[in-house]
Amino acid sequence: MTQPNPSPRFSRTKEEIQGPPAHPGQDTDEVLSSAGYDSDDILKLRDVGAVA
Repeated sequence: MTQPNPSPRFSRTKEEIQGPPAHPGQDTDEVLSSAGYDSDDILKLRDVGAVA
């Protein structure tokens, strides 16, 4: 019985990990700033525990 191969196949792509995973909250300030929050709002969110 013929079975299809998964596509695409990345046989020429070198398999390696680029670095460690991001830790929780690493990009929070950048994301909130791009969403329109200023630094005071971000501090308030951190103080009440709404963001990491």
